[in-house]
Amino acid sequence: MKRRGILLFLGVAVLGFLALNSPALAGAPSDEKITLRLLTYFTSADPVTPMYAAVYKQFQQDFPNVTIEHEGLESANARTKLTIEMASGNPPDISYMVTSLGQQFGKDKLLLDFRPVLADDKKWMSTFYPAALDAFTFGGKMFLVPVNIHVGGLYYNKDVLKKAGLLAPPATWSELMQQVKKIKATGAFPFVTGGKDFRYAWLITQLILRTGGAERLKAMADGKEVTGWDKPENGFIDALKLLKEMIDAGAFPSGLNGMARDVSRMMFVQNRAAMYYEGTWKIGVWEMLGGPAFLENVGWTTFPTVEGAKGDQDGIVGGPVLGWGISGLLTGKKRDMAVELVKRLTSQQISTRMLLEIKQPTGTIPAESALGQIHPMLAAQLRLYHQAKHVALPVDVNMVPPVDNAIKKIAVPAIVDGSMTPEQAATEVNKYAKEFFATAK
Repeated sequence: MKRRGILLFLGVAVLGFLALNSPALAGAPSDEKITLRLLTYFTSADPVTPMYAAVYKQFQQDFPNVTIEHEGLESANARTKLTIEMASGNPPDISYMVTSLGQQFGKDKLLLDFRPVLADDKKWMSTFYPAALDAFTFGGKMFLVPVNIHVGGLYYNKDVLKKAGLLAPPATWSELMQQVKKIKATGAFPFVTGGKDFRYAWLITQLILRTGGAERLKAMADGKEVTGWDKPENGFIDALKLLKEMIDAGAFPSGLNGMARDVSRMMFVQNRAAMYYEGTWKIGVWEMLGGPAFLENVGWTTFPTVEGAKGDQDGIVGGPVLGWGISGLLTGKKRDMAVELVKRLTSQQISTRMLLEIKQPTGTIPAESALGQIHPMLAAQLRLYHQAKHVALPVDVNMVPPVDNAIKKIAVPAIVDGSMTPEQAATEVNKYAKEFFATAK
Protein backbone atom coordinates (compact mmCIF):
# COMPACT_ATOMS: atom_id res chain seq x y z
CA MET A 1 0.00 0.00 0.00
CA LYS A 2 1.38 3.44 -0.98
CA ARG A 3 1.77 6.07 1.68
CA ARG A 4 -1.11 8.06 0.23
CA GLY A 5 -3.22 4.99 1.01
CA ILE A 6 -2.45 5.32 4.70
CA LEU A 7 -4.91 8.21 4.89
CA LEU A 8 -7.71 5.71 4.31
CA PHE A 9 -7.18 4.51 7.85
CA LEU A 10 -8.00 7.73 9.67
CA GLY A 11 -11.38 6.31 10.68
CA VAL A 12 -10.15 3.10 12.33
CA ALA A 13 -12.08 2.42 15.55
CA VAL A 14 -10.24 1.92 18.75
CA LEU A 15 -11.25 -0.31 21.74
CA GLY A 16 -9.97 0.14 25.23
CA PHE A 17 -6.64 1.27 26.78
CA LEU A 18 -3.40 -0.37 28.18
CA ALA A 19 -0.26 -1.33 30.26
CA LEU A 20 2.52 -0.15 32.76
CA ASN A 21 6.01 -0.54 34.75
CA SER A 22 9.51 -2.25 34.43
CA PRO A 23 12.08 -5.13 34.69
CA ALA A 24 15.88 -5.31 34.72
CA LEU A 25 18.19 -3.54 32.28
CA ALA A 26 19.65 -4.83 29.05
CA GLY A 27 23.10 -3.52 28.22
CA ALA A 28 25.25 -0.79 29.71
CA PRO A 29 24.46 2.94 29.54
CA SER A 30 25.92 4.87 26.59
CA ASP A 31 27.18 8.45 26.36
CA GLU A 32 25.36 9.03 23.07
CA LYS A 33 22.62 11.63 23.53
CA ILE A 34 19.30 10.11 22.44
CA THR A 35 15.77 11.50 22.38
CA LEU A 36 12.87 9.09 22.07
CA ARG A 37 9.65 10.70 20.90
CA LEU A 38 6.46 8.86 21.90
CA LEU A 39 2.95 9.44 20.56
CA THR A 40 0.16 7.65 22.47
CA TYR A 41 -3.53 7.77 23.40
CA PHE A 42 -2.67 8.27 27.07
CA THR A 43 -3.70 11.71 28.33
CA SER A 44 -3.39 12.91 31.91
CA ALA A 45 -6.87 11.56 32.63
CA ASP A 46 -6.02 8.00 31.63
CA PRO A 47 -5.50 5.62 34.58
CA VAL A 48 -2.38 4.09 33.02
CA THR A 49 -0.66 7.46 32.58
CA PRO A 50 1.01 7.57 36.03
CA MET A 51 2.12 3.96 35.62
CA TYR A 52 3.80 4.66 32.31
CA ALA A 53 5.21 7.93 33.66
CA ALA A 54 7.00 5.94 36.36
CA VAL A 55 8.50 3.71 33.66
CA TYR A 56 9.74 6.73 31.71
CA LYS A 57 11.26 8.26 34.85
CA GLN A 58 13.07 5.06 35.86
CA PHE A 59 14.28 4.52 32.31
CA GLN A 60 15.86 7.98 32.17
CA GLN A 61 17.53 7.37 35.53
CA ASP A 62 18.97 4.10 34.25
CA PHE A 63 20.01 5.71 30.95
CA PRO A 64 20.90 9.37 31.69
CA ASN A 65 21.78 9.93 28.05
CA VAL A 66 18.19 9.24 26.96
CA THR A 67 15.44 11.85 26.99
CA ILE A 68 11.83 10.72 26.59
CA GLU A 69 9.36 13.14 25.02
CA HIS A 70 5.82 11.81 25.42
CA GLU A 71 2.80 13.33 23.70
CA GLY A 72 -0.54 11.90 24.78
CA LEU A 73 -3.62 12.84 22.76
CA GLU A 74 -7.23 11.70 22.68
CA SER A 75 -7.44 8.59 20.52
CA ALA A 76 -8.98 10.19 17.41
CA ASN A 77 -6.47 13.06 17.45
CA ALA A 78 -3.58 10.67 18.06
CA ARG A 79 -4.62 8.49 15.11
CA THR A 80 -4.89 11.54 12.87
CA LYS A 81 -1.50 12.90 13.84
CA LEU A 82 0.13 9.49 13.61
CA THR A 83 -1.26 8.89 10.12
CA ILE A 84 -0.08 12.29 8.90
CA GLU A 85 3.41 11.81 10.36
CA MET A 86 3.67 8.33 8.89
CA ALA A 87 2.59 9.62 5.47
CA SER A 88 5.17 12.43 5.65
CA GLY A 89 7.98 10.00 6.46
CA ASN A 90 8.56 11.41 9.95
CA PRO A 91 7.00 8.84 12.30
CA PRO A 92 7.31 8.99 16.10
CA ASP A 93 10.10 6.80 17.47
CA ILE A 94 7.55 4.82 19.49
CA SER A 95 3.80 4.93 18.96
CA TYR A 96 0.66 3.26 20.16
CA MET A 97 -2.02 2.21 17.68
CA VAL A 98 -4.80 -0.11 16.66
CA THR A 99 -4.09 -3.42 14.89
CA SER A 100 -5.07 -2.48 11.35
CA LEU A 101 -3.02 0.73 11.37
CA GLY A 102 0.06 -1.14 12.54
CA GLN A 103 -0.41 -3.71 9.81
CA GLN A 104 -0.60 -1.09 7.06
CA PHE A 105 2.26 1.07 8.37
CA GLY A 106 4.36 -2.07 8.61
CA LYS A 107 3.66 -2.93 5.00
CA ASP A 108 5.01 0.50 4.08
CA LYS A 109 8.18 -0.34 6.07
CA LEU A 110 7.46 2.45 8.52
CA LEU A 111 7.46 0.13 11.54
CA LEU A 112 10.06 -2.25 12.93
CA ASP A 113 9.43 -5.99 12.52
CA PHE A 114 9.53 -7.37 16.08
CA ARG A 115 9.84 -11.03 15.08
CA PRO A 116 13.68 -11.00 14.81
CA VAL A 117 13.87 -9.05 18.08
CA LEU A 118 11.72 -11.63 19.85
CA ALA A 119 13.71 -14.47 18.32
CA ASP A 120 16.87 -12.94 19.83
CA ASP A 121 15.22 -12.49 23.22
CA LYS A 122 13.23 -15.64 23.87
CA LYS A 123 12.81 -14.72 27.53
CA TRP A 124 10.88 -11.61 26.52
CA MET A 125 8.91 -13.58 23.93
CA SER A 126 7.90 -16.15 26.55
CA THR A 127 6.19 -13.45 28.62
CA PHE A 128 3.46 -12.97 26.00
CA TYR A 129 0.39 -15.08 25.32
CA PRO A 130 1.28 -17.08 22.18
CA ALA A 131 -2.15 -16.28 20.71
CA ALA A 132 -1.48 -12.55 21.15
CA LEU A 133 1.77 -12.78 19.19
CA ASP A 134 0.07 -14.84 16.49
CA ALA A 135 -2.75 -12.31 16.21
CA PHE A 136 -0.25 -9.55 15.41
CA THR A 137 1.76 -11.63 12.92
CA PHE A 138 1.03 -11.05 9.23
CA GLY A 139 3.08 -12.69 6.52
CA GLY A 140 5.63 -13.81 9.11
CA LYS A 141 6.18 -10.28 10.42
CA MET A 142 4.94 -8.53 13.55
CA PHE A 143 4.85 -4.75 13.57
CA LEU A 144 3.21 -4.19 16.97
CA VAL A 145 3.87 -5.62 20.40
CA PRO A 146 0.46 -6.63 21.80
CA VAL A 147 -0.87 -4.72 24.75
CA ASN A 148 -4.50 -4.90 25.92
CA ILE A 149 -6.53 -7.99 25.11
CA HIS A 150 -10.17 -8.99 25.32
CA VAL A 151 -11.79 -12.40 25.11
CA GLY A 152 -15.28 -12.90 23.70
CA GLY A 153 -17.85 -15.20 25.22
CA LEU A 154 -21.45 -15.77 26.15
CA TYR A 155 -22.63 -13.96 29.27
CA TYR A 156 -25.85 -15.38 30.69
CA ASN A 157 -28.31 -14.29 33.34
CA LYS A 158 -28.73 -17.19 35.75
CA ASP A 159 -32.12 -16.04 37.06
CA VAL A 160 -33.60 -15.72 33.57
CA LEU A 161 -32.39 -19.20 32.61
CA LYS A 162 -33.71 -20.63 35.88
CA LYS A 163 -37.14 -19.09 35.28
CA ALA A 164 -37.19 -20.88 31.92
CA GLY A 165 -36.37 -24.16 33.63
CA LEU A 166 -32.81 -24.21 32.32
CA LEU A 167 -29.94 -25.35 34.52
CA ALA A 168 -27.11 -24.31 32.21
CA PRO A 169 -26.48 -22.24 29.07
CA PRO A 170 -26.53 -23.99 25.68
CA ALA A 171 -23.50 -26.05 24.68
CA THR A 172 -24.59 -26.75 21.08
CA TRP A 173 -26.52 -24.92 18.39
CA SER A 174 -29.49 -27.27 18.65
CA GLU A 175 -29.61 -26.65 22.41
CA LEU A 176 -29.47 -22.92 21.75
CA MET A 177 -32.50 -23.09 19.45
CA GLN A 178 -34.41 -25.13 22.03
CA GLN A 179 -33.54 -22.66 24.78
CA VAL A 180 -34.68 -19.73 22.64
CA LYS A 181 -38.21 -21.19 22.65
CA LYS A 182 -38.23 -21.82 26.40
CA ILE A 183 -36.89 -18.37 27.28
CA LYS A 184 -39.37 -16.63 24.97
CA ALA A 185 -42.20 -18.47 26.69
CA THR A 186 -41.33 -16.69 29.95
CA GLY A 187 -41.62 -13.25 28.34
CA ALA A 188 -37.88 -12.59 28.40
CA PHE A 189 -35.67 -12.16 25.35
CA PRO A 190 -33.08 -14.87 24.69
CA PHE A 191 -30.47 -12.41 23.32
CA VAL A 192 -29.90 -8.65 23.24
CA THR A 193 -27.25 -6.35 21.81
CA GLY A 194 -26.86 -2.73 20.76
CA GLY A 195 -27.99 -2.81 17.14
CA LYS A 196 -28.25 0.97 16.89
CA ASP A 197 -24.56 1.16 17.80
CA PHE A 198 -23.69 -1.68 15.37
CA ARG A 199 -22.56 -3.98 18.17
CA TYR A 200 -22.53 -6.97 15.82
CA ALA A 201 -18.81 -7.42 15.19
CA TRP A 202 -17.95 -9.87 17.97
CA LEU A 203 -20.98 -12.13 17.45
CA ILE A 204 -20.56 -12.37 13.67
CA THR A 205 -16.85 -13.12 14.15
CA GLN A 206 -17.75 -15.97 16.50
CA LEU A 207 -20.22 -17.37 13.97
CA ILE A 208 -17.58 -17.23 11.21
CA LEU A 209 -15.21 -19.15 13.48
CA ARG A 210 -17.80 -21.91 13.76
CA THR A 211 -18.55 -22.02 10.02
CA GLY A 212 -15.20 -21.18 8.40
CA GLY A 213 -12.51 -21.25 11.06
CA ALA A 214 -9.71 -18.99 12.24
CA GLU A 215 -7.36 -19.56 9.30
CA ARG A 216 -9.97 -18.64 6.71
CA LEU A 217 -10.96 -15.60 8.73
CA LYS A 218 -7.35 -14.47 8.86
CA ALA A 219 -7.02 -15.06 5.10
CA MET A 220 -10.01 -12.77 4.57
CA ALA A 221 -8.35 -10.12 6.73
CA ASP A 222 -4.91 -10.07 5.15
CA GLY A 223 -4.36 -13.10 2.98
CA LYS A 224 -5.42 -14.73 -0.22
CA GLU A 225 -9.12 -14.39 0.55
CA VAL A 226 -9.45 -10.64 1.14
CA THR A 227 -12.03 -10.60 -1.65
CA GLY A 228 -13.50 -13.98 -0.80
CA TRP A 229 -16.41 -12.92 1.40
CA ASP A 230 -18.90 -14.34 -1.08
CA LYS A 231 -17.22 -17.74 -1.37
CA PRO A 232 -19.27 -20.40 0.47
CA GLU A 233 -16.14 -22.26 1.61
CA ASN A 234 -14.94 -19.26 3.62
CA GLY A 235 -17.90 -19.47 5.99
CA PHE A 236 -19.28 -15.93 5.90
CA ILE A 237 -22.46 -16.89 4.08
CA ASP A 238 -23.09 -19.76 6.49
CA ALA A 239 -22.42 -17.45 9.45
CA LEU A 240 -25.07 -15.06 8.14
CA LYS A 241 -27.43 -18.03 7.74
CA LEU A 242 -26.92 -18.92 11.41
CA LEU A 243 -27.65 -15.32 12.39
CA LYS A 244 -30.80 -15.40 10.24
CA GLU A 245 -31.86 -18.59 12.00
CA MET A 246 -31.52 -16.79 15.34
CA ILE A 247 -33.49 -13.80 14.04
CA ASP A 248 -36.23 -15.96 12.54
CA ALA A 249 -36.53 -17.91 15.80
CA GLY A 250 -37.07 -14.67 17.73
CA ALA A 251 -33.80 -14.86 19.63
CA PHE A 252 -33.55 -11.04 19.57
CA PRO A 253 -36.20 -8.37 20.21
CA SER A 254 -37.96 -6.86 17.22
CA GLY A 255 -36.50 -3.52 16.16
CA LEU A 256 -33.00 -4.73 17.05
CA ASN A 257 -31.31 -2.40 14.55
CA GLY A 258 -32.71 0.56 16.48
CA MET A 259 -31.85 -0.72 19.97
CA ALA A 260 -29.24 1.41 21.73
CA ARG A 261 -26.36 -0.35 23.44
CA ASP A 262 -27.25 1.16 26.82
CA VAL A 263 -30.83 -0.09 26.52
CA SER A 264 -29.67 -3.63 25.71
CA ARG A 265 -27.33 -3.61 28.68
CA MET A 266 -30.08 -2.53 31.06
CA MET A 267 -32.42 -5.21 29.71
CA PHE A 268 -29.82 -7.81 30.67
CA VAL A 269 -29.28 -6.27 34.10
CA GLN A 270 -33.04 -5.99 34.72
CA ASN A 271 -33.55 -9.73 34.06
CA ARG A 272 -35.39 -9.07 30.79
CA ALA A 273 -32.82 -10.86 28.64
CA ALA A 274 -30.98 -14.14 29.03
CA MET A 275 -27.77 -13.89 27.01
CA TYR A 276 -25.33 -11.30 25.72
CA TYR A 277 -22.29 -12.01 23.55
CA GLU A 278 -19.29 -9.64 23.79
CA GLY A 279 -15.87 -9.23 25.32
CA THR A 280 -14.02 -9.08 28.62
CA TRP A 281 -14.94 -5.47 29.36
CA LYS A 282 -18.55 -6.49 29.98
CA ILE A 283 -17.66 -7.83 33.45
CA GLY A 284 -17.03 -4.29 34.64
CA VAL A 285 -20.16 -3.06 32.85
CA TRP A 286 -22.40 -5.60 34.62
CA GLU A 287 -20.93 -4.68 37.98
CA MET A 288 -21.26 -0.94 37.31
CA LEU A 289 -24.90 -1.22 36.19
CA GLY A 290 -26.14 -3.93 38.53
CA GLY A 291 -23.73 -3.89 41.44
CA PRO A 292 -21.79 -6.78 42.99
CA ALA A 293 -24.99 -8.70 43.77
CA PHE A 294 -26.06 -8.74 40.13
CA LEU A 295 -22.58 -9.75 39.01
CA GLU A 296 -23.01 -12.92 41.06
CA ASN A 297 -26.08 -13.63 38.92
CA VAL A 298 -24.01 -13.54 35.72
CA GLY A 299 -22.29 -16.56 34.26
CA TRP A 300 -19.86 -16.82 31.38
CA THR A 301 -19.13 -19.60 28.91
CA THR A 302 -17.86 -20.19 25.39
CA PHE A 303 -20.23 -19.91 22.45
CA PRO A 304 -22.14 -23.08 21.50
CA THR A 305 -20.64 -25.45 18.95
CA VAL A 306 -22.47 -25.87 15.65
CA GLU A 307 -23.11 -29.46 14.71
CA GLY A 308 -21.92 -30.32 11.22
CA ALA A 309 -20.19 -26.97 10.62
CA LYS A 310 -16.70 -27.07 9.10
CA GLY A 311 -15.08 -24.33 11.16
CA ASP A 312 -13.29 -24.39 14.50
CA GLN A 313 -15.74 -25.57 17.13
CA ASP A 314 -13.20 -24.71 19.82
CA GLY A 315 -12.44 -21.32 18.25
CA ILE A 316 -12.74 -18.18 20.36
CA VAL A 317 -12.85 -14.49 19.55
CA GLY A 318 -10.25 -12.40 21.29
CA GLY A 319 -6.81 -10.98 21.36
CA PRO A 320 -4.98 -7.68 21.36
CA VAL A 321 -6.61 -4.70 19.74
CA LEU A 322 -3.82 -2.19 20.35
CA GLY A 323 -0.06 -2.32 20.58
CA TRP A 324 3.29 -0.54 20.70
CA GLY A 325 5.16 0.11 17.46
CA ILE A 326 8.71 1.32 16.82
CA SER A 327 9.71 3.40 13.81
CA GLY A 328 11.24 1.32 11.05
CA LEU A 329 13.63 4.20 10.35
CA LEU A 330 15.52 3.84 13.64
CA THR A 331 19.02 2.33 13.69
CA GLY A 332 21.89 1.77 16.10
CA LYS A 333 21.71 2.79 19.74
CA LYS A 334 18.49 4.72 19.28
CA ARG A 335 16.76 1.61 17.97
CA ASP A 336 18.19 -0.42 20.87
CA MET A 337 16.90 2.09 23.41
CA ALA A 338 13.46 2.13 21.81
CA VAL A 339 13.29 -1.67 22.02
CA GLU A 340 14.41 -1.62 25.65
CA LEU A 341 11.72 0.91 26.55
CA VAL A 342 8.98 -1.15 24.85
CA LYS A 343 10.18 -4.21 26.78
CA ARG A 344 9.64 -2.32 30.01
CA LEU A 345 6.25 -1.00 28.93
CA THR A 346 5.15 -4.60 28.33
CA SER A 347 6.73 -6.22 31.37
CA GLN A 348 4.96 -8.77 33.56
CA GLN A 349 5.08 -6.28 36.41
CA ILE A 350 3.16 -3.76 34.31
CA SER A 351 0.74 -6.42 33.10
CA THR A 352 -0.01 -7.54 36.63
CA ARG A 353 -0.54 -4.01 37.88
CA MET A 354 -2.84 -3.28 34.95
CA LEU A 355 -4.91 -6.36 35.68
CA LEU A 356 -5.22 -5.77 39.42
CA GLU A 357 -5.52 -1.98 39.52
CA ILE A 358 -7.69 -1.19 36.50
CA LYS A 359 -8.96 -4.69 35.58
CA GLN A 360 -7.38 -4.55 32.12
CA PRO A 361 -5.75 -7.73 30.78
CA THR A 362 -2.78 -7.27 28.45
CA GLY A 363 -0.93 -9.35 25.90
CA THR A 364 1.69 -10.06 28.55
CA ILE A 365 0.94 -13.01 30.83
CA PRO A 366 0.40 -11.70 34.38
CA ALA A 367 1.79 -13.30 37.51
CA GLU A 368 -0.16 -16.51 38.22
CA SER A 369 -0.94 -15.23 41.71
CA ALA A 370 -2.88 -12.34 40.16
CA LEU A 371 -5.49 -14.69 38.68
CA GLY A 372 -6.63 -15.58 42.18
CA GLN A 373 -7.24 -11.91 42.98
CA ILE A 374 -9.56 -11.07 40.08
CA HIS A 375 -13.14 -12.02 39.28
CA PRO A 376 -13.44 -15.73 38.42
CA MET A 377 -15.01 -14.94 35.02
CA LEU A 378 -12.02 -12.83 34.02
CA ALA A 379 -9.59 -15.46 35.27
CA ALA A 380 -11.44 -18.12 33.26
CA GLN A 381 -11.26 -15.96 30.13
CA LEU A 382 -7.52 -15.45 30.47
CA ARG A 383 -6.85 -19.14 31.09
CA LEU A 384 -8.95 -20.04 28.05
CA TYR A 385 -7.05 -17.53 25.93
CA HIS A 386 -3.74 -18.99 27.07
CA GLN A 387 -4.81 -22.51 26.14
CA ALA A 388 -6.81 -21.82 22.98
CA LYS A 389 -5.63 -23.32 19.69
CA HIS A 390 -7.93 -21.36 17.38
CA VAL A 391 -8.30 -17.64 18.09
CA ALA A 392 -9.48 -14.81 15.85
CA LEU A 393 -9.57 -11.07 16.30
CA PRO A 394 -13.03 -9.50 15.92
CA VAL A 395 -13.78 -8.09 12.47
CA ASP A 396 -14.02 -4.52 13.78
CA VAL A 397 -10.36 -4.71 14.77
CA ASN A 398 -8.90 -7.02 12.14
CA MET A 399 -10.59 -5.94 8.91
CA VAL A 400 -9.85 -2.78 6.95
CA PRO A 401 -12.43 -0.07 7.76
CA PRO A 402 -14.51 -0.34 4.55
CA VAL A 403 -14.95 -4.08 5.04
CA ASP A 404 -15.58 -3.77 8.77
CA ASN A 405 -18.23 -1.12 8.16
CA ALA A 406 -19.83 -3.14 5.37
CA ILE A 407 -20.17 -6.12 7.73
CA LYS A 408 -21.55 -4.43 10.81
CA LYS A 409 -23.40 -1.50 9.22
CA ILE A 410 -24.78 -3.06 6.04
CA ALA A 411 -24.69 -6.87 5.90
CA VAL A 412 -25.69 -7.79 9.45
CA PRO A 413 -28.42 -5.12 9.78
CA ALA A 414 -29.81 -6.34 6.44
CA ILE A 415 -30.04 -9.89 7.80
CA VAL A 416 -31.70 -8.54 10.94
CA ASP A 417 -34.38 -6.61 9.06
CA GLY A 418 -34.71 -9.17 6.25
CA SER A 419 -33.81 -6.78 3.44
CA MET A 420 -31.07 -9.08 2.08
CA THR A 421 -30.45 -12.79 1.90
CA PRO A 422 -27.17 -14.11 3.34
CA GLU A 423 -25.83 -14.49 -0.21
CA GLN A 424 -26.76 -10.92 -1.11
CA ALA A 425 -25.26 -9.54 2.07
CA ALA A 426 -22.00 -11.43 1.49
CA THR A 427 -21.83 -10.11 -2.08
CA GLU A 428 -22.29 -6.57 -0.75
CA VAL A 429 -19.38 -6.94 1.68
CA ASN A 430 -17.22 -8.40 -1.05
CA LYS A 431 -17.98 -5.41 -3.25
CA TYR A 432 -16.44 -3.09 -0.66
CA ALA A 433 -13.47 -5.41 -0.24
CA LYS A 434 -12.82 -5.43 -3.99
CA GLU A 435 -13.07 -1.66 -4.22
CA PHE A 436 -10.64 -1.16 -1.34
CA PHE A 437 -8.00 -3.68 -2.35
CA ALA A 438 -8.11 -2.57 -5.98
CA THR A 439 -6.79 0.84 -4.88
CA ALA A 440 -4.62 -0.29 -1.97
CA LYS A 441 -2.08 -2.33 -3.92
